[in-house]
Amino acid sequence: MYTIRATLEDGEDLAFDCREGEDVLTAALRGNIILMSECHKGICTTCKALCNEGDFELGPGVNVYSLPPEDQEEGYTLLCQTYPTSDLELELPYGLDMVTFGSSKVETIHDVALIKLDHWTPNVAGLLLEARDAVGRPIPFEFRPGQYVNIRVPGTDEWRSFSMANSPDGSGHVELMVRLLDDGLFSNYLRNHARVGMMLEMKGPFGTFGLQESSSRPRLFVAGSTGLAPMVSMLRGMQGDAGMVPSKLVFGMRNKEYFFYASELAALSARNWHVELELALEEGHDGWTGRVGNVADALENILESNTQSPDVYICGPAAMVQRIEEICHGRGIPSGQIYTEKFLASG
Repeated sequence: MYTIRATLEDGEDLAFDCREGEDVLTAALRGNIILMSECHKGICTTCKALCNEGDFELGPGVNVYSLPPEDQEEGYTLLCQTYPTSDLELELPYGLDMVTFGSSKVETIHDVALIKLDHWTPNVAGLLLEARDAVGRPIPFEFRPGQYVNIRVPGTDEWRSFSMANSPDGSGHVELMVRLLDDGLFSNYLRNHARVGMMLEMKGPFGTFGLQESSSRPRLFVAGSTGLAPMVSMLRGMQGDAGMVPSKLVFGMRNKEYFFYASELAALSARNWHVELELALEEGHDGWTGRVGNVADALENILESNTQSPDVYICGPAAMVQRIEEICHGRGIPSGQIYTEKFLASG
């Protein structure tokens, strides 16, 4: 039997026992402590934590996308794939308010109305949902900028995950960006069946991806495709001292046909003098005033001129996230200043 001690972001501590051959998440649950998690397969990285002391073996679910070698070298692990071989001292990237105590976690299913549906490009749609009570009245829906929800594909038992693009304002609104895949279940539903006024089922919020408000370092937000959503949510939600930190959003797409949300990003930057936009197209065109190239190229140029090591937030396809992480590590940015959310295509 091993002792697992975990220090949370707010300074609170947790302790529980872990059996031989048992993963840390399961051990915590056995002790009536429900830590942040989602897939339990080593994919989503919601349970990512830093191990400051102790030894463990990694389970078979870990791969180079969910836990790159650089992160492993610095002591990061995924708790659902962490099998202790000694006592462990862990550091968790969230506070006690995100921990649930009990033998099981009850997941509430929210009824939400589709109040707006826009097909921005051939492969990206925008949804605006509104949480409703049992008699159809709008109700608040609380979440933290950077988190995501799961939406049931109507008529199936399949769920799809999407990050919020709005910031919580008590209205019950949930704005989502959906990448449309050729044969995706939810993609086909949006193309062929969805209509304003229809009801959907939603679970959440989930995830630990979010703004580190206590940091005063400059912030770089790097997004590809619909990975833009949580970045916009965080930028919209920056308030007080956290909102005064110089921030730059790096966002890129292949060409103008697939570029979306341009006017909303311009408005966001205009309202917040500390937010700078760096937009990129891999295929430039006449009249394009942004950068020609991909987000990795743009980031390389930005980091060359930076005099202070920034906090970097990355969201997008797994391969893109890995490439951006490699660039950051190559520039000497510690893993503790790199925050990632990987999107896995499911449609």
